[in-house]
Amino acid sequence: MKFIRDPAERTTAITDIILAFVTFGGIFFLRCLRLNSGELWKINIWSAAIGLIGLAAALGAVAHGLVLSRIFHRPIWLMATGIFFSIIAAGIQANKSIFLTFIWQFDHNGIYHMVQVAGLMLLLMGLRWSVLY
Repeated sequence: MKFIRDPAERTTAITDIILAFVTFGGIFFLRCLRLNSGELWKINIWSAAIGLIGLAAALGAVAHGLVLSRIFHRPIWLMATGIFFSIIAAGIQANKSIFLTFIWQFDHNGIYHMVQVAGLMLLLMGLRWSVLY
């Protein structure tokens, strides 16, 4: 296992580790609350979402901090592009004034769904590629 030599990449890896610790610490903090069962579902949902952020940060620390084999580069870029599409999709959905007519009329929600589909497809292709090769 070799560490990346670029100081900026090392800093990014460290900030990813900090983000992972904060997310997992935040989940622990939320789980320590004494709530009635009627409120527990909220903690469960948010813990899952925050846990995924922590997992992404931990994986980011590996990607930015370690020298990876060339075989990992293509799937990582596919997955990163898929995540980028998802971020763009979220921005589109937040902007209620966006619409597009292409065969049918799409409002911000419809455009969000189509961009999210493209992002998910890229993410799945990257995941599949990383498992197969």
